[in-house]
Amino acid sequence: MIMQRLGKQLSRHPKATIAATIAITLIATGCIQIFGITQEFSEEPFMRKMELVKISYIKRYFAFLSF
Repeated sequence: MIMQRLGKQLSRHPKATIAATIAITLIATGCIQIFGITQEFSEEPFMRKMELVKISYIKRYFAFLSF
């Protein structure tokens, strides 16, 4: 329902839709030029450390098992 209304509004005003898209793109490009983008290709943020998995955590979710 919401998407249908949005689609109708966008199709009724194609020039405004294009202008808004260009404006958002220019603002985003300006922010990238001013603040820059930092990229990190390290796998460490995505990997869990084994120390985080403790028996208390397991017992909390599997309390019905006896350890």
